[in-house]
Amino acid sequence: MDKTSIETYQNKALRLARARTAAAVISMLLVLAIGYMALHIASRLKTILNEAQSTFTTLNKVAAAIQDADIAGIVYNVNGLVDNAQAAAVNATYGIDQAVSKINELDIQKLNAAIADLSAIAEPLAGLFNGQR
Repeated sequence: MDKTSIETYQNKALRLARARTAAAVISMLLVLAIGYMALHIASRLKTILNEAQSTFTTLNKVAAAIQDADIAGIVYNVNGLVDNAQAAAVNATYGIDQAVSKINELDIQKLNAAIADLSAIAEPLAGLFNGQR
């Protein structure tokens, strides 16, 4: 082998070594980038899982509270309240009916006559008191 072929061979070997080094550096950068992304995703996933755990815990508490609630008792109390309101409405209607019947029994003409008589009696008395002032 002559000197030029050795130099050519060395140049090719140097270029190949540089290419391998560049490929190794690029590969390392890709591995680092993928590792960073995996850590970031794992961190976010951990946060999401913690929030999901908290939500499920709250849902379990709500479900237990609903199970412990005395729905039948609540419905019974509401029914009793409605019954009481209905009875009060009936009583109020009865009272209104009685008041209307009393008003209807009034003799308006006699009432007007009594007011006129009272006015006739009160006028002379009012004159007496006004004169003393």
